[in-house]
Amino acid sequence: MNPLILIVEDEAMVSLALELAVIDLGMDVLGPAASVAHAIALLEGRSISGAILDGNLGDGDVTPLAWRLLDDAIPFILHSALVTPAILDEHLPASIPVIAKPSPPSLVIRALVELMDGV
Repeated sequence: MNPLILIVEDEAMVSLALELAVIDLGMDVLGPAASVAHAIALLEGRSISGAILDGNLGDGDVTPLAWRLLDDAIPFILHSALVTPAILDEHLPASIPVIAKPSPPSLVIRALVELMDGV
Protein backbone atom coordinates (compact mmCIF):
# COMPACT_ATOMS: atom_id res chain seq x y z
CA MET A 1 0.00 0.00 0.00
CA ASN A 2 1.36 3.41 -0.99
CA PRO A 3 1.89 6.14 1.62
CA LEU A 4 -1.12 8.47 1.81
CA ILE A 5 -0.27 12.19 1.97
CA LEU A 6 -2.75 14.85 3.02
CA ILE A 7 -2.39 18.12 1.12
CA VAL A 8 -3.94 21.18 2.75
CA GLU A 9 -3.60 24.14 0.39
CA ASP A 10 -6.04 26.80 -0.76
CA GLU A 11 -4.15 27.94 -3.87
CA ALA A 12 -5.22 25.69 -6.75
CA MET A 13 -1.97 25.91 -8.75
CA VAL A 14 0.17 25.18 -5.69
CA SER A 15 -2.01 22.25 -4.62
CA LEU A 16 -1.93 20.78 -8.13
CA ALA A 17 1.87 21.04 -8.30
CA LEU A 18 2.18 19.36 -4.89
CA GLU A 19 -0.27 16.62 -5.90
CA LEU A 20 1.72 15.84 -9.03
CA ALA A 21 4.99 15.74 -7.08
CA VAL A 22 3.50 13.33 -4.53
CA ILE A 23 2.11 11.08 -7.28
CA ASP A 24 5.43 11.16 -9.15
CA LEU A 25 7.04 9.58 -6.08
CA GLY A 26 4.49 6.76 -6.08
CA MET A 27 2.47 8.03 -3.14
CA ASP A 28 -1.26 8.65 -2.94
CA VAL A 29 -2.92 12.01 -2.24
CA LEU A 30 -5.71 12.76 0.20
CA GLY A 31 -7.30 16.06 -0.73
CA PRO A 32 -6.36 18.64 -1.47
CA ALA A 33 -8.29 20.37 1.28
CA ALA A 34 -8.71 24.13 0.97
CA SER A 35 -9.84 24.62 4.55
CA VAL A 36 -9.08 23.32 8.02
CA ALA A 37 -12.64 22.00 8.34
CA HIS A 38 -12.33 20.07 5.07
CA ALA A 39 -8.95 18.64 6.07
CA ILE A 40 -10.26 17.43 9.43
CA ALA A 41 -13.28 15.87 7.71
CA LEU A 42 -11.00 14.06 5.24
CA LEU A 43 -9.00 12.56 8.11
CA GLU A 44 -12.01 10.84 9.66
CA GLY A 45 -11.53 7.10 9.44
CA ARG A 46 -8.30 7.38 7.46
CA SER A 47 -4.70 6.68 8.33
CA ILE A 48 -2.21 8.97 6.62
CA SER A 49 1.56 8.79 6.38
CA GLY A 50 2.25 12.52 6.30
CA ALA A 51 0.87 15.93 5.43
CA ILE A 52 1.71 19.24 3.80
CA LEU A 53 -0.04 22.19 5.41
CA ASP A 54 -0.40 25.74 4.18
CA GLY A 55 -0.06 27.89 7.31
CA ASN A 56 -3.07 30.11 6.64
CA LEU A 57 -6.28 29.13 4.89
CA GLY A 58 -9.57 30.80 4.11
CA ASP A 59 -11.10 29.60 7.37
CA GLY A 60 -8.08 30.55 9.50
CA ASP A 61 -4.70 29.21 10.43
CA VAL A 62 -3.96 25.49 10.57
CA THR A 63 -3.35 25.34 14.32
CA PRO A 64 -6.22 22.88 15.09
CA LEU A 65 -5.09 20.55 12.33
CA ALA A 66 -1.42 20.81 13.29
CA TRP A 67 -2.24 19.88 16.89
CA ARG A 68 -4.23 16.88 15.72
CA LEU A 69 -1.35 15.68 13.54
CA LEU A 70 1.12 16.19 16.39
CA ASP A 71 -1.14 14.30 18.80
CA ASP A 72 -1.36 11.42 16.31
CA ALA A 73 2.43 11.50 15.64
CA ILE A 74 1.89 12.16 11.94
CA PRO A 75 4.82 13.98 10.31
CA PHE A 76 4.00 17.17 8.46
CA ILE A 77 5.55 20.14 6.71
CA LEU A 78 4.32 23.70 7.01
CA HIS A 79 4.44 25.32 3.57
CA SER A 80 3.38 28.95 3.74
CA ALA A 81 3.94 32.29 2.07
CA LEU A 82 3.19 34.06 5.33
CA VAL A 83 4.87 33.62 8.65
CA THR A 84 3.90 30.61 10.67
CA PRO A 85 0.84 31.29 12.83
CA ALA A 86 2.04 32.68 16.17
CA ILE A 87 0.51 29.90 18.24
CA LEU A 88 2.41 27.32 16.22
CA ASP A 89 5.66 29.28 16.44
CA GLU A 90 5.36 29.20 20.21
CA HIS A 91 4.63 25.50 20.54
CA LEU A 92 5.85 23.59 17.52
CA PRO A 93 8.70 21.19 18.02
CA ALA A 94 11.84 22.47 16.28
CA SER A 95 11.78 19.32 14.15
CA ILE A 96 8.73 20.49 12.17
CA PRO A 97 10.08 21.96 8.94
CA VAL A 98 8.70 25.24 7.69
CA ILE A 99 9.26 25.83 3.99
CA ALA A 100 8.54 29.28 2.61
CA LYS A 101 6.56 29.78 -0.57
CA PRO A 102 7.38 29.87 -3.34
CA SER A 103 9.40 26.65 -3.27
CA PRO A 104 9.68 23.91 -5.86
CA PRO A 105 7.19 21.13 -5.07
CA SER A 106 10.01 18.60 -5.26
CA LEU A 107 11.78 20.39 -2.38
CA VAL A 108 8.64 20.29 -0.24
CA ILE A 109 7.98 16.61 -0.95
CA ARG A 110 11.62 15.68 -0.41
CA ALA A 111 11.54 17.37 3.01
CA LEU A 112 8.36 15.49 3.94
CA VAL A 113 9.82 12.14 2.80
CA GLU A 114 12.94 12.76 4.89
CA LEU A 115 10.76 13.58 7.87
CA MET A 116 8.61 10.47 7.32
CA ASP A 117 11.72 8.28 7.02
CA GLY A 118 12.93 9.61 10.36
CA VAL A 119 9.74 8.64 12.19
